[in-house]
Amino acid sequence: MACGVFGSANSSSQIQETFLELQQARTELQSYAIQTGGYGTAAFPFAQIKALALLPLQALTGTATLNQWKGTIALTGNTTSFFADYTNVDLASCARMMVKTPASSGVTGIAVATSAAGLSAATVNPLPVSAATAAAACTGTMAVRFVVAG
Repeated sequence: MACGVFGSANSSSQIQETFLELQQARTELQSYAIQTGGYGTAAFPFAQIKALALLPLQALTGTATLNQWKGTIALTGNTTSFFADYTNVDLASCARMMVKTPASSGVTGIAVATSAAGLSAATVNPLPVSAATAAAACTGTMAVRFVVAG
């Protein structure tokens, strides 16, 4: 099977799981934001992610979050929205996620960087993202930030 820049069937499955995780995080965090008056600006610690069921059980280990690429998932408040940061995402999956993230998902933009630390300075690409933009942004194993509306 040819993979090319936009990956394989396994990549599609990983991306679908990511969209399900984002949907659960958005639903649960909306309830949290209503109760607390917003998302705040701090990272949600693992204990809170687990207690509030912000991610599905398969995205949690005993002590940390785990994404489909064996990286982490960090959820951070952004006052009226939140960030969902995925690390260790391969090139093909990075490009496919950027292009295939549905507008109906609540995601308003996607940023990529070579590490999680670089995400805060990365350009946020509003949806929809073109294949050319995704190919230029995804240059290897990346960290991907989804900006999710409240």
